[in-house]
Amino acid sequence: MPRFTFHGRDDELAFVETADDFDRLSETYDAYDGARFHILSSSGELRVIVGDDSGTGCWNISLGPIHCASPVPNWPVTVGAAPEGPGALLTVDAPADARLVEVMA
Repeated sequence: MPRFTFHGRDDELAFVETADDFDRLSETYDAYDGARFHILSSSGELRVIVGDDSGTGCWNISLGPIHCASPVPNWPVTVGAAPEGPGALLTVDAPADARLVEVMA
């Protein structure tokens, strides 16, 4: 089962860690205007956005459906404190066939 972990890092970067039973991969993405991702699986789709709130200076994470006609899948999700600085950390445990796709704004 893949696990996707999201949080903001530094001034304008989103940090994403992907882990499964065999491997662990950490990547950074430009998040100047918010980093947007889709987690796609045969059992559902989930949209995740990581962005810096200019009003508070904190990293915020949102999740929701990719399409209004498709419900948010019932996958295990945990929220906690980011390891660096103020902000949230989101972890999604997705089905075995899930893949992460960066969505360009």
